[in-house]
Amino acid sequence: MWNYKFIKSSLYTVVFLVGLWHSNLNAEPIASVEFEESRCYVGSPFIIEYHVAWQGDPGNFAVLPIEVPEISWGEIEYGSAKSYQDNNEWVVLQQLVVKPHSEGEFVFPEVRIGYVTANEFPEESAILDDVLEHNTYVLVVEGMNIVVVQPVSAWIIALPIVGVLVFGIAFALLVWWRSSTTMSLPPVSQQQKALQDFHQAQRLRLDGDYYAMYLLLSRIVGDFGNQTEDALLINRLKETTQAVGFQGIRPSEDEISGDMRDVERLVTQLKEEPSR
Repeated sequence: MWNYKFIKSSLYTVVFLVGLWHSNLNAEPIASVEFEESRCYVGSPFIIEYHVAWQGDPGNFAVLPIEVPEISWGEIEYGSAKSYQDNNEWVVLQQLVVKPHSEGEFVFPEVRIGYVTANEFPEESAILDDVLEHNTYVLVVEGMNIVVVQPVSAWIIALPIVGVLVFGIAFALLVWWRSSTTMSLPPVSQQQKALQDFHQAQRLRLDGDYYAMYLLLSRIVGDFGNQTEDALLINRLKETTQAVGFQGIRPSEDEISGDMRDVERLVTQLKEEPSR
């Protein structure tokens, strides 16, 4: 049965949205439902929209407020209503606001939407109850399945953000630490660099890699020697390097020892004269 007290209080809100009455009648109205939520959340209201549409004049039918159903897993309230024209159709839209308080998969019940035709709706509202009792047509909109889940906890949402922030801070600290460590290392002096290269040349001699040894000796003299005072040594090492590398000539042990002593003398002079 219709809740006539509720209908009398809200009927004119819906009826006068569709305009003044006209005498001609067209096709019967059609009801539909619009609900696109894939899932709903406990405690969060959601809206279901019901449409009643017909062709013809806007006053051919008077659409009554939805008969609000009852559910055990939440609360339902009547929302808002409006009418509008969609191409060649007149549409009355009504909303139900649903607030679930239980988790699970539920069946939302079917909804009944009443309407009366223009020639059956009286101008005198005093006999409204009689009209609704004897002349109301009913459109039934089938129910639907609705899934209600618990809302996502705030800490679950924040966890990836916190992880990104922690990673960013850790990366920044690592960069700062490496940067500060690099900056705190004292610069290598010319004598230290030359001495390191000379020791490497000695190891190459023991390994029998004479070409690599002479390449390194030539680089030491070229980098740290005086182009004028050490010109003879520079040229001799350059020629010996080419002979060993491209002609397969192996200098004698005396020649190698002499070249090593000359380069060692140069490295020693760098230690005694660091500004050189």
